[in-house]
Amino acid sequence: MAIISDFQDDEAQPRQQQAAAGVEEALAALLERCGGALPFLQAAVGVAHRRSGLFRDPSAVSKVTAMAAAARAEVEAEERAAREAKRKAEEAERKAAAEAEKAAKAAAAAAEKPESSAEKDGMEVDKKEEGNVRREYSVLVPSSFQIAIAAES
Repeated sequence: MAIISDFQDDEAQPRQQQAAAGVEEALAALLERCGGALPFLQAAVGVAHRRSGLFRDPSAVSKVTAMAAAARAEVEAEERAAREAKRKAEEAERKAAAEAEKAAKAAAAAAEKPESSAEKDGMEVDKKEEGNVRREYSVLVPSSFQIAIAAES
């Protein structure tokens, strides 16, 4: 018997889901016909009042209020998540722009600086010694040139 009841529960779930989808579609159509959410809710509360004993229970108002508060909290959470996603996207965009700018500056700086060590060594260097400015120059001589000089001597 347990197996049969499990089998019936498995079949009941798709039917309940289909019924819930049909109910939601009917309520959505009714919402549109009522002219908005508040008139729809007024009509629903009116029907619940006239056709059920819902509001005879003293806690009914707080239960309905709790449902509305839960729906509002869900909306706020969705809005917060959307703002956070937008903020993260803007932050990522700013980081990408900063990295691109940094790369462009690095490329510009690399283009301005001499590439070879020979050019770097031949640059003029200013040194200050006790108020005097002394200019030093480095001259790089190829080793083959030095060998030729030594052979002549």
